[in-house]
Amino acid sequence: MTALSQPAGTRWETGRVSAAALIAAIGLALLVGQAQVRLVEAAASAWVLASLGIVRAHALGTVVVFHLDNGFFGFSLTPGCTAAFLISPFFFLLAGTLMAAPRIAVRRALVTLATISALLFIVNQLRFMVFAASVRAWGFQTGYERSHVFLGTIASTLGLVAALLLFLAVLSRGRRSADAAVGDRS
Repeated sequence: MTALSQPAGTRWETGRVSAAALIAAIGLALLVGQAQVRLVEAAASAWVLASLGIVRAHALGTVVVFHLDNGFFGFSLTPGCTAAFLISPFFFLLAGTLMAAPRIAVRRALVTLATISALLFIVNQLRFMVFAASVRAWGFQTGYERSHVFLGTIASTLGLVAALLLFLAVLSRGRRSADAAVGDRS
């Protein structure tokens, strides 16, 4: 009888490559399915705006509508407005690529991706809150210009930079420190 053995690292590396491919596939799915993400974002935005008392808002598909003194206003979450386009290419696809390298701990990459995804979703919701509050405070034209063009861009940029710095800081530690934390049981 001959025993076939597989090098110890082979199964782990196959799992690592599979996890990396899965993360990259999720990133692509976010891009392809961004319309569904926008539906969730619109519903969340309407709920947040109403819950915080900024405006009584309702989601109609990917549009968030609210009433002000002289009529109905709102915003439409276009493909360029969704957090999916902030999260997917910069983080899921990049993390999927980096996870294939043995230096990056898979668990750390997954936790970092979840954290960054939540952070960018929240930043996007803050953008929508700023828009609604600005339109309520300054009227549609001035509120739109100040919030969408200026304040919204600042919020998105700061959120993206913070997420990128977090991503680089956590993933740059490498696998060695993650393995040491769990006792290097390989």
